Amino acid sequence: MKWFQAIFLENLGTKIMALVLALLLWIYLYRESTASDKFQAAIQPKYDQALDLYSVTLLGPSGQPLDGKIDFELTGPKGEVLAIKKGSIRCEPRFDRASFSSEEGAFQYDPKPDDLNLSPNLRRITFSPAQVTVKYVRYRTVKVPVVLPPEPYEGKPKQGFVAAPPEIEKPPGPDHLVAVRFPANRVLEKIRLKAISVKERVDSFRTSAVPDVGDFPVEIRGEIVVQVRIAPEAIPETLEVDVYAAGKPEVLRKWALKKNRINVRVTGPLAEIQRIRGEKERNNLGSLFYAVAVVESPPAPVTEIYCNVRDPKLRERILVEILPGQPLDLEEVK
Repeated sequence: MKWFQAIFLENLGTKIMALVLALLLWIYLYRESTASDKFQAAIQPKYDQALDLYSVTLLGPSGQPLDGKIDFELTGPKGEVLAIKKGSIRCEPRFDRASFSSEEGAFQYDPKPDDLNLSPNLRRITFSPAQVTVKYVRYRTVKVPVVLPPEPYEGKPKQGFVAAPPEIEKPPGPDHLVAVRFPANRVLEKIRLKAISVKERVDSFRTSAVPDVGDFPVEIRGEIVVQVRIAPEAIPETLEVDVYAAGKPEVLRKWALKKNRINVRVTGPLAEIQRIRGEKERNNLGSLFYAVAVVESPPAPVTEIYCNVRDPKLRERILVEILPGQPLDLEEVK
């Protein structure tokens, strides 16, 4: 027991005083060597690029947006704490593909010290808020039909020309389906095209059509090509032309047409119609075309009548129709 007394009881007051001084010194050194401070970090999440995300919103406990920042309190070695430059701290959580299990949704994320771009020695960190809601919307890619607008053209072709209804050449198929990429929380049933300018045009052309989507966030993943056909305007003109009988010689020796004129409708470009009108004024329509009546079963009226255009080039540019309701009666040749 003497050794016990020598160690613990002799000079007890001095030993207690030394212990108290040591404790006070430890407290002093601890306070001088550690520090606490409040900081704010910019949240810069890291994602798997294959997720194809449209938007990610970070929300606090009451649903308020964090506006890209999160607060935290840090305790650590005083020198390192004081060396931190406010405004340079980033919170970089890494989210894997499993977190985004659907096209749109939300999940909870607990910030961790490892998410901060700080020294590994600084780990006594308290985040505010301690839990964050991650709300997200991904893109979806589907195929939708391409349609023309009710008024497909802007402006008019040059005078004397007309544009036929446009045709969607690409994408092919009856519905003209094209792949589109847009946010999963939006609805897109079709792609309507903008009107195509044909102002003062005189020739047919193909053009890459412009989708009329406004500010809808959509990406067209395919080419849309429209064919526009412009041709001279077809103008109708009613004329009276010569008609000649045709048939077997023995029939024509006995029978003849009671009248030798018949009404026809000529449709074609303005330039050709003007040419025909000029010949009409000169009483020279016969140089351009004439009608033929086929005599087969006299004395029955002739119903098979056609028109012959003399000029092959003119024949390609105009349409000649025998007006209906004009049966030609026959009479015997005396």
